[in-house]
Amino acid sequence: MSIDTDFASDISLFDGSATATLHRIGRVSSPESLTAIMLSTITSAVEAKAATPTTTADWLVAVPLGSGVPNRGDLFSVSEGVWAVEMTTGDATTGIVKCSCRLVAERLALPGRVDIQEATWHDQGSGPEPSAWSTVQPAVPAEIIPVDSKIDPAASPPQTTSRFHILLGEPPALSHNHRIVDQLGVTYRVDTFTPATGPGLPALVEATTESSVTA
Repeated sequence: MSIDTDFASDISLFDGSATATLHRIGRVSSPESLTAIMLSTITSAVEAKAATPTTTADWLVAVPLGSGVPNRGDLFSVSEGVWAVEMTTGDATTGIVKCSCRLVAERLALPGRVDIQEATWHDQGSGPEPSAWSTVQPAVPAEIIPVDSKIDPAASPPQTTSRFHILLGEPPALSHNHRIVDQLGVTYRVDTFTPATGPGLPALVEATTESSVTA
């Protein structure tokens, strides 16, 4: 199918049978249920440093007026899995935009494993602080997706703060009382948690790590 930027002519494609849940990453909002149609998919050859091929697809997405278009890094949960938005063409004034996306999780076929840990809190005189962490759910299927990193050169020593999207298969409800630990021992602070939006789809965690910059 040939698609140009005149998406208004494609409104007849939408019959309400394809539903996607949009997670607007980094913005305070609830997941939104939208109508979306996959136009085409491309699966690339295995990259030199990748364990699996990369699958990309273009989606036509019906965007309610006033809600704003999906941004790069936003996630769609659909029956085929979870897709990360790479680029959006068009604007919300037409009611339809085209999103070029990358498949990041095929239903619950998540390649990694992480542990969910819960804090024990004690007040040492300056307010409650975590005094110990215990694993409450080991080996949860996961996919850790880097978002960005920022260095604070004014800190002593300089600090790097990195943000991640973490897809989790069937985790408990997470809160500030939990953290995520990957197989290398890296710990991730839970910033936000969105439960799975349908059977077989993963939950979404926005998480942060902090580390000192060493020479």
